[in-house]
Amino acid sequence: MKRTGFGVIGVGTWGENHVRAFTQNPQAKLIAVADANEDRARSIAEKYGVKTYYTDYREMLKRPEIEAVGIATPDFLHREPCVAAAEAGKQILVEKPLATTVEDAESIVNAAKKNHAKLMVDFHNRWNPSCVEAKRAIENGELGEPLYLYARLSNTILSPTEFLRWASKSKVIWFLTTHTFDLARWFFNDEATRVYAVSRSKVLEGLDVKTPDFYTALVEFEKGATANLESCWIIPNTLPGPGWGRWYGLGIDFRFELVGTQGAIYVDIFPNLTTRRYTAKGCVYPDTSGTVEVNGKWVGFGIESINHFVDCIVNDKKPMVTLGKTG
Repeated sequence: MKRTGFGVIGVGTWGENHVRAFTQNPQAKLIAVADANEDRARSIAEKYGVKTYYTDYREMLKRPEIEAVGIATPDFLHREPCVAAAEAGKQILVEKPLATTVEDAESIVNAAKKNHAKLMVDFHNRWNPSCVEAKRAIENGELGEPLYLYARLSNTILSPTEFLRWASKSKVIWFLTTHTFDLARWFFNDEATRVYAVSRSKVLEGLDVKTPDFYTALVEFEKGATANLESCWIIPNTLPGPGWGRWYGLGIDFRFELVGTQGAIYVDIFPNLTTRRYTAKGCVYPDTSGTVEVNGKWVGFGIESINHFVDCIVNDKKPMVTLGKTG
């Protein structure tokens, strides 16, 4: 079996998922990782048996045996590594959002096109079983014509105050609403034509975190469907969450309802009530579908989206989430 060389740029919380996926995928060979934090780069390399790590990703991109990279730098730092990877002849998987400015997004897209690089944005909820079931219901005609999506994806205040040290350089609409907006495009198989959105800044501003507390957006699509998308990240830390590593209090509220001319579907993704764990530290509803270690192997939709990218690179396929209109 052919094994393709991969690298990872940015090995924080979600970048570690790239490392997990690449190291256990039989079609992939993880050559190296790169992170500006040398201690983090070294510890991840040692943890997963990666022989080489870098603090300068440009040096890693010089490795000819690396054919593709996963990029999981902070939201506002996607442009430079994406453009550099494209110019180095690498295929690219980048975490959402693609960019936080139109200028950065256009630079990334232009570099990918110019250098004939595959470019996939890791909207992993397209592999989320609950979301896939909703998409299947639409395609099977069970809901009739899809008319309306209401989706809420929010975090506890731990997210912008501790989990994301760079939250002032991002916004909850980039960090969270990008997921639900992509689901709307995917469910409707359509593109947006008009958006009305509002935000407010009070709680986080008072904590010297210069970013809005929440956004709510009404989005109209070409074929007439409408989406109502909400995201905030000031929910009290008492909301139970997945308990990822040391981020015990990082709670998530994720649910949606999809209404068509002949039916509706209601989905509650987080908090996940499959398992509830109560300890002296608090209550945790562990993640049992996104990224889960089972018998020494990482599984879940957060891993499957990365496996899809590997398959596309190894077998020269078009990624599900790439340049052009949604499908």
